[in-house]
Amino acid sequence: MKKLLLTAGLIALTTTAAMAGEPPKGPCDCPPPPPCAHRPAPPKVDLDKKLNLTDAQKVKAREIRMEGHKQIKPLFEQLQTKQDQKRALMNSTVTSKEQIEMIDKLNSEINTLKRQIHEIRVKNMKEFESILTDKQKKTLDKIKMDSRKDFQKHHKGNHPHRPCPYCK
Repeated sequence: MKKLLLTAGLIALTTTAAMAGEPPKGPCDCPPPPPCAHRPAPPKVDLDKKLNLTDAQKVKAREIRMEGHKQIKPLFEQLQTKQDQKRALMNSTVTSKEQIEMIDKLNSEINTLKRQIHEIRVKNMKEFESILTDKQKKTLDKIKMDSRKDFQKHHKGNHPHRPCPYCK
């Protein structure tokens, strides 16, 4: 019996030591996809130029952005902490009822933080839109629609770790 326990412990120790040196590959253990010419990164849109913002509008937009950043930063830090705690719980080898309950509680808290961050972003976008003229609002709506179309075109049903269907 002692030999069996000793052997099992030795196997567990060597397996853990061997796995400790491997970097994690990703959520599904797939290698990252290679760069693809069919899915280039979307170009950055310079809203100041596209919308022809006045100097006063630029200053106000910057204030709105900075205020939103001040509100979101502590929420992001809390979110990162909760996600780290969840990762640590999920990586532990022993699973218990308390651990599962703790993970569920962390998931709930993470979702609440994400909702709060989303609400702040929506509020900031509405504030930004309130400083625009009607013509600028129409231009912004067109930019948003084009961005959505590009996103849907390039992300239609592709798994994040699956190579582009055109590059096979």
